Amino acid sequence: NKVSGMIAPIGTHLADPIERLEFVHHTMEIARDTHQATPATMLQDFAEFAPPAIAARAARLAYRNGRGGRWTPFNLVISNVPGPHFPLYLAGAQLEGHYPVSAITDGAALNITLHSYLGQLCFGLVADRDLVPDLATILDSIHDEVAQLEGFLL
Repeated sequence: NKVSGMIAPIGTHLADPIERLEFVHHTMEIARDTHQATPATMLQDFAEFAPPAIAARAARLAYRNGRGGRWTPFNLVISNVPGPHFPLYLAGAQLEGHYPVSAITDGAALNITLHSYLGQLCFGLVADRDLVPDLATILDSIHDEVAQLEGFLL
């Protein structure tokens, strides 16, 4: 497993879906070239010795800046988890889709996780109700956008 975190613009300033897709593709290429994925074992090894020192400094910095520990550098997390290209079964029944469930951190608004399975993308959305009161509208908008892109690309 590899874990990577990148901050990249997602083109919400562009109205045209194809331009937005090209913009996101380009910015993600740049982000990937800049930030290589870190093996999950390295993060586990790091976690064994670093958290107390880092947590203490981060807390002091947050309180010194008047944030009280509620500073978040972003409000949206998007994750892509590649899945199998072959069917999975449980008790003889084929899995039809895999809808991921993730988590949000305090102060973050929305987490969108995509999981691929048998050539399809399955979306899982988790949000803070106070910050994103109508999550269904976002899901409907994603569905509409994907359908529009499929129409252009097929």
